[in-house]
Amino acid sequence: EKADGLQEQLSAETKRASIEAEKASARIDALEAQMAQSGTELSEEMSNALAKAEAESKRASQSADQAEKWQRAHAEETERSEQLQARLKVEIDQLDAKLTTMQ
Repeated sequence: EKADGLQEQLSAETKRASIEAEKASARIDALEAQMAQSGTELSEEMSNALAKAEAESKRASQSADQAEKWQRAHAEETERSEQLQARLKVEIDQLDAKLTTMQ
């Protein structure tokens, strides 16, 4: 009888331990799933942040290119204006010289 009681107690403890092991396994599975989900979300956030940074970099590069084009165009226009002013000064000086000789 004592052996039967011990056997029943051992069986009950084994069953309880088995149930606790199943619960722990289920908790581990749930935590692993949660970690995988968090990892996926983090990966998505990082991807989005990288895409935003790349887009901003591209916009900044385009802006810099545009500013460089405007700067070149301005420099070219300034050079043309200076050349025109120099030619006009020569023409005015020539006309002034002719006028002086006519007087």
